Amino acid sequence: MYDVGLHVPVVPVVTKADTMTIREAATYRHDVANRIANPMLPGIRDKIDIFHFERDTLARAGIMDTGNPTPPFLVVASNEVNEELNTADPPLFWPERRYPWGVAEAFNKDHSDLLGLR
Repeated sequence: MYDVGLHVPVVPVVTKADTMTIREAATYRHDVANRIANPMLPGIRDKIDIFHFERDTLARAGIMDTGNPTPPFLVVASNEVNEELNTADPPLFWPERRYPWGVAEAFNKDHSDLLGLR
């Protein structure tokens, strides 16, 4: 990422956030942010220049509401949609992943930063 950051803005995104609980995701986000910011850790050659969005841009996108205004962003993405909402009048596209223990919603701010990044 260091070499890439010399040429283009780097926006760290963690995918498959639906594989973690909300608490695990928050811990993982913190660990990744620390690893990126700390050039003394193994595997990090030098400080990685991360692109930071303006605070008002994040607020307009609704990301500031989550209390995590800085990268990495955690994303849940799915090709599956909520059929009940999709067949409602008017239809609403709402991607989600269903598991025996619950549902991870791509556009739910508590589950994913996808809607704000979009």
